[in-house]
Amino acid sequence: LNNLGHAHYKSRDLDGALDMYEQSLQCQMRRLCARKDDTESEEFDFLSHLQHVVKKVDRLSNEKEEMDQITFALGNVASTLRNIGLVKQDQSNLEEALEVYGYILTVRKAMPTVDQAAVALTAETIGMLHFKQGNHNGALSAFGEALNVKEMTQGTQTLDYARTLNNLANVHFSSGNLDQAMELYQRALAIKKNQLGEDHDEVANTQNNVAHLLFTLGRDEECLEAYNEVLRMRKNKFGPDHLAVGATLSNIGDLHVKMENPHEAVVAFKDSVRIRKMQQQKNPADIADIARALESLASASGKMGDWKQARNAYKESLRLKKLAYVEDHEEIIKTLDLLAMSLIEQGLFKDATEPVKEALELRRKRFGQNHDEVVSQLNALAFLYKKAGDDDSAARVFAEISAGADAELDDSPRSTM
Repeated sequence: LNNLGHAHYKSRDLDGALDMYEQSLQCQMRRLCARKDDTESEEFDFLSHLQHVVKKVDRLSNEKEEMDQITFALGNVASTLRNIGLVKQDQSNLEEALEVYGYILTVRKAMPTVDQAAVALTAETIGMLHFKQGNHNGALSAFGEALNVKEMTQGTQTLDYARTLNNLANVHFSSGNLDQAMELYQRALAIKKNQLGEDHDEVANTQNNVAHLLFTLGRDEECLEAYNEVLRMRKNKFGPDHLAVGATLSNIGDLHVKMENPHEAVVAFKDSVRIRKMQQQKNPADIADIARALESLASASGKMGDWKQARNAYKESLRLKKLAYVEDHEEIIKTLDLLAMSLIEQGLFKDATEPVKEALELRRKRFGQNHDEVVSQLNALAFLYKKAGDDDSAARVFAEISAGADAELDDSPRSTM
């Protein structure tokens, strides 16, 4: 049954895989329990069967051969549960996946000979699932349990221990506990440097987390130093044209924008766009990333007063987003708005009407005629026509706004009194 489940899973028939794995689990637990009152026709209750196994373990604790057999059988049960958990995750059913991994943890702890490494790994997975759901307390509890088990079995200087420190730090960072996050990142970083060397990519990843945190804390000079160190490590590891290098350059560009260094920001964003375009030939799915990098370049160029470069970057970003997204996607509307704003800042009101009109039509399609965003866009369009000296077009738009407001009044409930 497990092998049939693997075959269904490999062909991406998740429902078929789940059915086979669940049948396998029932067979394993019924065989393990060997209860006289257990029949194939009765509804299967996993926890009831597991409680029966725990009592059996207590009763036979002095029978080594029997205990070895139970340990082996429970290991198989845990493996089958893990298969079920993986399917649940692939189905984006995180709540049920969490329940399954909770069963795995219970099984691991119930074994006559407890595999502490497997307990820690299961607790870590539970922490990851809680974190994905935004349940920070659940994540902290699970990662804390994993860390305690690893400290007890490995000590506090192993790479595995450092990875759990990093996971805990991520949760604290996301929760706003920035000082605790920094302490944990620094501990993880020190262990990884000691175990892997100064320039390992995993060291760079944790250094990158430290840089993100420094950015959030407003410690910009330290942040720049940290990002430059990440950039150096990634160039040494992957070469100058790797996507990881491009991502780091984007982070450096964002920091320079924050520090009001538009020239340095443009240099970083240009190099990031160059790398992303080069890599996009190998992976077309990166089109949206290139578009976002171009937007950052456009924004920084505008701050420098290089409006031609800003306009070209926004237009190229818009072209790529139209390839990457459905017609009325919010990302396309966002870029049209940014392009319009850059033209308005230059006083090019007539030119700005074109992206505003296009964004208006997409908002109508997305939200309907009388949505607040549509009305706001109509007002913006009327304002631009007025600024461009096109009073007739402005009047037509104002009339459309007024007609929409009258239609809303006509549709509103009337008193029967």
